[in-house]
Amino acid sequence: SVIAQGGGVGIERDAGDAADAHARGLELHAWLNPFRAATNASLPLAPTHVATRLAEHAHLYGTTVTMDPGSPAVRDHVVAVVRDIVSRYDVDGVVLDDYFYPYPIAGTPYPDDATYADYQAGGGSLSRSAFRRANVDAFVHAAHLAIRAARPGTRWVRHYDDALLVDMRSGMIR
Repeated sequence: SVIAQGGGVGIERDAGDAADAHARGLELHAWLNPFRAATNASLPLAPTHVATRLAEHAHLYGTTVTMDPGSPAVRDHVVAVVRDIVSRYDVDGVVLDDYFYPYPIAGTPYPDDATYADYQAGGGSLSRSAFRRANVDAFVHAAHLAIRAARPGTRWVRHYDDALLVDMRSGMIR
């Protein structure tokens, strides 16, 4: 999007959007796709884009660019973005959509060999699927803590996905 690329309209207009929404009795929720960097991998990315700045953790997968949830740098970046939004804007809620590894593409494994190898080199012994679940759990929990610390009353929701259920009180996947 234009906002994600760091130009154009910009997110700063949301400060007025929150006031307008609240004046009308509406809530304003920030909607994020935390690990989706680009829906069209053929489009150029700005130098400030996360997939450019953390290029070693940006993976072409199908026609999209995704950020590797197994990378602590990626998870830390997304949590910092969530914290920044909740701290600076009068949003009533944060909605996470696609806060997991991408859906599998037949015959194409997700390219997270490097982060899995780093995990194993550090003594990790989980299977790849358990490693991935642990990474998503760690992200959800860190995002939960950041939201609660920055603005305790903020609604903390996730877009419906029947494969994952998140306990929004604890921030853990169940």
